[in-house]
Formats: sequence, structure tokens, C-alpha cells
Amino acid sequence: MRSKTAAKQQAQTPGNEAVQHIASAHHLLKILREKLEEAAEGHAELDKAITNLEVALSHLTVKTGGML
Repeated sequence: MRSKTAAKQQAQTPGNEAVQHIASAHHLLKILREKLEEAAEGHAELDKAITNLEVALSHLTVKTGGML
């Protein structure tokens, strides 16, 4: 059984921090995409940038085996 200290240290490792940042980025990109869809004008450049960022994050996840 792991101690609370060991679990806390694992939660603070750089890999876990990176995973949290990636999850947060995916969440923010999803929100931005939804807002763009609601906008009447449409913003093709922003939509393309969001798509590129989503692809980059997906490649990062695949290349690291989902574990950073």
C-alpha cells in the first residue's frame, strides 16, 4: 500500500503535470470550437488553428504512449 506522501509525489511529477496541461488544452480547444460554431461570422483562421493544435496534442499523446 502506498503512503499518502508517495501518492502526492507521484501526482506532482512532471509527466503528470504535462498530462494535466494537455487535458486542459483539449478542454479549452473544445470550448473555443463550440464558441466559434455559435458565432455567425465564422473564423476560418481560428478554426484551422484549433484543428492544428488538436492534431499536435493527439500526436504528442500517441508518441508518448499516452504517458509523458
